[in-house]
Amino acid sequence: HLERALAGAGAERTELEGDPVAALTLASADLDLLVVGSRSYGPLGAVLLGAVTRRLIQLAECPVMVVPAHGPTVNTFRRVVVGVDGSPSSRSALRWGLDAARRLGGPLVAAHAWLSTDLPAPVPATPGLPAYEVAARAWLLQELEDTLPADNNVDVVPMLTHSSPAWGLLDTATPDDVLVVGSRGRGGFASLLLGSVATQCAEHASSTVVVVRAGQERLEPAAADTQLHTIVG
Repeated sequence: HLERALAGAGAERTELEGDPVAALTLASADLDLLVVGSRSYGPLGAVLLGAVTRRLIQLAECPVMVVPAHGPTVNTFRRVVVGVDGSPSSRSALRWGLDAARRLGGPLVAAHAWLSTDLPAPVPATPGLPAYEVAARAWLLQELEDTLPADNNVDVVPMLTHSSPAWGLLDTATPDDVLVVGSRGRGGFASLLLGSVATQCAEHASSTVVVVRAGQERLEPAAADTQLHTIVG
């Protein structure tokens, strides 16, 4: 089945030897995108993020696309949803998402999740605080203006959700979307920062998820038919 799928896509098959994580991490240095599956099953039948996929999200030198077992094909994605928090990895995710939306011919949803408990102590912790929502929207619009080119030829839709970052993104992205998140993690305690949001999204999303670290976007300025150097793990 794999040989037929690759032949139909005009792709070549390359076999890597050794430990999967080490081999794919080494190969990722020369890739535009690493595509991996999202699901494995634990001893009690629970659906888990595979150990190889989890490590590659932390270690790969290029963006990692995590595809659910029954996800849509790449040419049927409806929207590109990107998590925005102002970090360098978030800005890289935005630029990657813009390029993906341009290639796919769909809108880019820039989603920022906020909680009233994140507000400074003097501000009443009232969910849906109108004044804060106005300020958050102004911040999001400025972040988009500072990060994305003005003439991007993509419909960019800002979206605010009153939720934790991971669950706000999971609620926003549908199975027909591709969800793009930034991650600061490279393993160890560093991966417990924004990397934990990326891991939660990859673990629980019904959509395809792309994890991008700062500076990893490696975008080409060419048209939508430009081929990407991609490997499927």
